[in-house]
Amino acid sequence: MIPNKKKYSVFAGAKSQTGIAAKDRCPEIEDELIDDVNWLELIRRQKEDSDFDGFFPIWNSNQGYIKKVELDKTIFEYEIASKIKIIDMWPQPILFYASYYENIQNKEKSVISVIVARLQCSHWLEQEGKIGNFQGEESTKIAVEKYLENPGEYHTVLCTKDQVDAYNLKILKSDVQNKINYTTFVRSTKGKNNGNSKPEKFALFSLTLPTSVENTSAALANLIDELVNESNSLEFIPKISFVINLGEDKDGILVEVDNSQMNQYETLFSTLDDIESESNIEFIGTVGTLEKSFISEVFQSQYVHLPKNELFIKYIAPDAPDDKIPNEKRAVFYAIPGFNLFVHGYGESIISSVVSRYLQAIYLKIESGKFSTSNKLQKNTFIAIKGQLDKNRDFSSIDFFQI
Repeated sequence: MIPNKKKYSVFAGAKSQTGIAAKDRCPEIEDELIDDVNWLELIRRQKEDSDFDGFFPIWNSNQGYIKKVELDKTIFEYEIASKIKIIDMWPQPILFYASYYENIQNKEKSVISVIVARLQCSHWLEQEGKIGNFQGEESTKIAVEKYLENPGEYHTVLCTKDQVDAYNLKILKSDVQNKINYTTFVRSTKGKNNGNSKPEKFALFSLTLPTSVENTSAALANLIDELVNESNSLEFIPKISFVINLGEDKDGILVEVDNSQMNQYETLFSTLDDIESESNIEFIGTVGTLEKSFISEVFQSQYVHLPKNELFIKYIAPDAPDDKIPNEKRAVFYAIPGFNLFVHGYGESIISSVVSRYLQAIYLKIESGKFSTSNKLQKNTFIAIKGQLDKNRDFSSIDFFQI
């Protein structure tokens, strides 16, 4: 342990998927500076500690709803959100290695790993006949420790490359995760000594509003119309980047806004939250200031599986062979590169509602001449929407290429 050095709270520790993501993102963070915390402790520190600085996941493309993150009690709950500052949010590919110790590999036994690996590695597990013979633990760290207590009781352990190296494991097969396996991580801080010394170029706003699980709520439609109509150009439209259903009657959203417009939209959100506005929108607060746009990072570097020749793209998490994920808990993303829209979260109907309303609002602004298409991709996207509308489609039934 390094004395007098700042410590970082990281779910499952330095060699977990979250630990690897934290170290990749912040090379200055060494293993000795990382506190290994479980979910309960992570949430407790985030709520109660005055000097919290931590890393944790909020979404994965395969596993469905990450209930234990308790977003409904943190960034979408006013008392906590008002004290939290998200200073980074980024997409990270998640890799798993099917590993074993020395020559011990019992083919008849179960595979052990973090519980979410059953969905994130479901295709490989099904090929190996292990989808129904899988032991899930809270983290890869716990899974490796249990495996090493008695390797002969298991087929393999699915873990990270750092854990393979740390415990001298052998690799049976690399990259056993499903083809599309990304996690959105955030770095959240509290306290005056925490924060980002780099320029803050984007603000992250948290709001809640009536749910769109079944149908697009009037509150969501009006909010997106306001976001688009308040903007002077296509490039500077505030973007909803994350959506989650918080219960039977409420959804939570994160909105990414260029920092130069932060005050303008804080005022707008506060106005919508006014009791006399009847918008049914609650402005939780400005929960983050980011150096890099999460949406731009998605398009620029991380999501290599996005087809380059498609204008409208969607992804819906598959079911494991014997699991049925409820619609409102299913991991989904929609991407429209031409309009720099990337909306991810949980529930196809909710996210589809967000995207179709954005397409409608943006299309009408371009058609009226209030927005111009400044590049070929923007123009082609507009033309493609017009072509589908001319075929008597509406904005909610535009064809998306599903990956």
